Amino acid sequence: MPFATIRCCFLALIIGLFAQQATAQVNIERQRDLEVEGLAVSVESDIALLSGNSDVFDLGLGGRIDYRGESFHTFFLSSVRYGESNGKEYRNRAFGHLRFNYDLTPRLVGELFGQIEHDVFTLLQLRLLGGVGVRLRHVRNEQIGLYQGTALMYEFEDIDDEKSGSHPGETKEVRWSNYVNLRITLSEQISFRNTVYVQPALGDFDDVRVLDEAALVVALTKHLAFKTAFNLRYDSDPPGSIDPLDLAVRNGLTVTF
Repeated sequence: MPFATIRCCFLALIIGLFAQQATAQVNIERQRDLEVEGLAVSVESDIALLSGNSDVFDLGLGGRIDYRGESFHTFFLSSVRYGESNGKEYRNRAFGHLRFNYDLTPRLVGELFGQIEHDVFTLLQLRLLGGVGVRLRHVRNEQIGLYQGTALMYEFEDIDDEKSGSHPGETKEVRWSNYVNLRITLSEQISFRNTVYVQPALGDFDDVRVLDEAALVVALTKHLAFKTAFNLRYDSDPPGSIDPLDLAVRNGLTVTF
C-alpha cells in the first residue's frame, strides 16, 4: 500500500476517534470506576502529527482523581483537546466534572455533581451545571450490572451569538436528568455496555436531550480487543445549523498494556 494511502487512512482514523468528543452531553457512566479503592490518580496524553499533503496537529490531555472511603466515592475528571488540519482549527474543547457519591443504603446512593465545558464546534462558549440526585443499583454480580439514576440539575449555557441563529445566546434551565446503565459480561472475552440518558427541561418537556451509548468489546488476546460502538444523540433545540440527531457506528481495535 502506498505511503500516501496509509497516511490518509491514519488521518481518517484520528479524526474519527476524536469526533465523538465534540458534543456537550457527556456519558459519565462510561467513565465511572466501580472497582477503585482508596486513592487513585491517572493522567493521560496523546498527540498526532502528520506532515505532507495533509498537515495535522492534534493534542489531548486528560486526567482523573478518585477517592473511595468506607461509605462514599468522589471523583474528578478533566480533559482538553485541540486540533488543527492544514492550519485550520477543527477541535477546541475543554471539560471538567466533579461528583460525590454517598451510600444511603447498600443499594441506594446519593449524588452531588458539577460540570464545566467549552466546545467551539458545537458553538458552546461555556456550559455550567450542578445537580443532586440518587442512583439505584438493581443488580450487580459477575455477569450483570444494572443501575438507574435520576437527578435535578441547573444548567447555564452561553452559545456563540454570531452562529446560533434563532437560538438564544444564553439559556438557563432546570433539567430532569435520568439514566439507565447496563453492563453485561457474556464471557471472559465478550462484554457489553449500554447507557441511555433522557434530560427534559422541567419548564418545557418538548425541550429534551437524549443520549444512547452502547459498546460491544471482544477480547482477541490479553492486550488486544475488537470494539463496536453505537452512539445516538438527540437535541430537540440545537443552536444554529447543528442537526438535532447525530448517529455514529464505530469499529476499531483497543490495545492495553
